[in-house]
Amino acid sequence: MQKTTWMQFAVFVAAALIASFDVGKIDKSTQPRSDDPGTWRLIGQTTANELANHDVIVVAAPHDIFRRIKIKVTNAPLQLDRLVVTYDNGVVDQLPVSQRIPVGGESRSIDLLSSGERGLHQIEYWYDMGGGAQDRANLELFAMK
Repeated sequence: MQKTTWMQFAVFVAAALIASFDVGKIDKSTQPRSDDPGTWRLIGQTTANELANHDVIVVAAPHDIFRRIKIKVTNAPLQLDRLVVTYDNGVVDQLPVSQRIPVGGESRSIDLLSSGERGLHQIEYWYDMGGGAQDRANLELFAMK
């Protein structure tokens, strides 16, 4: 009889240890990720220069669904005139922006009109550097779910 009690105790301890490992796994899987709704995520980069007046940032697949975008500028100021947003299903939004972005600054948060259930494929942007041909502005495109 005493042998059975010892065996039951060992099974109980083993079950308790296994249950504690499962709880640890649940806690780890519920940690927020950097691309959760409400956080900005870098999705593209490019360099603008005075020799051109527009460029395209192609978003790498898979094409996530985002609600907002913004552009951060370093190295030189930039006059951002308009954006043309293309979604993975071919729908296009034309967004007038008309915003001067200083060195180290960023655009306002820009709402995407037709995002809904569409993934973001590319953003074409028109700009003016307002300087000489030597000026180059580094652009970082951020998006929020």
